[in-house]
Amino acid sequence: MQVAVVTGAGSAIGRAASLRLSETGFKVVAVDFNAATGEETLRLIREQGGEGLFVQADVSKEAGVERYVKAAMDTYGRIDAFFNNAGVLQKFTLLENLDISEFDRILNVTKAAAIEYVKKGVRVNAICPGGVDTALTQEVPAMMQESGYVPEEFPNMRIGRFADPTELAEMAV
Repeated sequence: MQVAVVTGAGSAIGRAASLRLSETGFKVVAVDFNAATGEETLRLIREQGGEGLFVQADVSKEAGVERYVKAAMDTYGRIDAFFNNAGVLQKFTLLENLDISEFDRILNVTKAAAIEYVKKGVRVNAICPGGVDTALTQEVPAMMQESGYVPEEFPNMRIGRFADPTELAEMAV
């Protein structure tokens, strides 16, 4: 038995990764701030014959992280993989104009642990997909229009389209 914790599991990449991990035999601890979408992911896991649990949590808060780790350990006694996928949109502005509290909020959602855990035998990788077709990214054009700032690289996506969440799920698995 292997256990995977997936944050941001309620939609898009997190949901696709949760389902794919379940298909490959993982027990999935689905974590999301939104209880309704997180419970929906758990329902989909169970419909395909998988096993898991849902934990509602704000992953930017230590108490939220402690809650889902405890739930995973209490239920399964182990965690073999974390897919720290939760994300938030930032204001469209140059980094130099970003308020420090906004910068901290963004970093606190999916902080890297690679350096901290490498000597303990834990491998941490990052997937930086750029544009992915999600409900979150569908808000981007209006946000750019509202802010008056459009990054020059925005219309020039390398693959010529938004990535599909299932493509990222495969990479994560």
